[in-house]
Amino acid sequence: MQVSLTVVAYTITAPSVSFDIPAQQNELNILNDRPLNAECPMHLLDDSVTPNHRMFVRNNGIVPPVAYDKSLRTWTLRVDGEVKKEKAFTMLELKSLFKHYTYQIVLECGGNGRAGFYPPTPGNQWKYGAVGAPLWTGIRLADVLSYLGLKNSAKYLGYYSMDLHPSGDAKKDVISRGFPISKAMDPMTLIAFEMNGKPLSPLHGYPARIICPGYPASASGKWLKR
Repeated sequence: MQVSLTVVAYTITAPSVSFDIPAQQNELNILNDRPLNAECPMHLLDDSVTPNHRMFVRNNGIVPPVAYDKSLRTWTLRVDGEVKKEKAFTMLELKSLFKHYTYQIVLECGGNGRAGFYPPTPGNQWKYGAVGAPLWTGIRLADVLSYLGLKNSAKYLGYYSMDLHPSGDAKKDVISRGFPISKAMDPMTLIAFEMNGKPLSPLHGYPARIICPGYPASASGKWLKR
């Protein structure tokens, strides 16, 4: 059985989308713009802690409007499925109910280095810049699940995000890469809301994302809703 993490609040029909990368991130090389994907030139990845403006951007869908709404008036993160108590958390509740942790964790796209494959393979032609090791601050996913009580039947966790399919069709799913409950209960698996001491940027998953160390970065879903 599966435990699902859920954020309910935004019904997106015809979003207004900008593909501009902020000026402070102009060191990134853009691979494509729908969805937006960009990497840092390898020779610039020489910081002990990857700065925000050099952190690669990997999207499967379009950045959702909620990522630009700093008020979070209607945002909640819903946790349901194989838990004893289902609940929709506000950001204030998440930050006040659970202890905060900061870890330096590497995220790397599973396709990093694809441009050097032979024979060539389809997909984004990443060189070697789709990797970074910033400081992530958030709460332990395990603490949230323990707070609600896991059922013995819980085996796997699936997350759901608010990004929109590149076609613009709100009925189409973008991506949801889950992981076993044992990994969800790992003390280093986070629901993160800051990167390097600052709120996540729209391109990096504001208001909240999963950080799942040791797995391809596609397991670290952005723009959480459930």
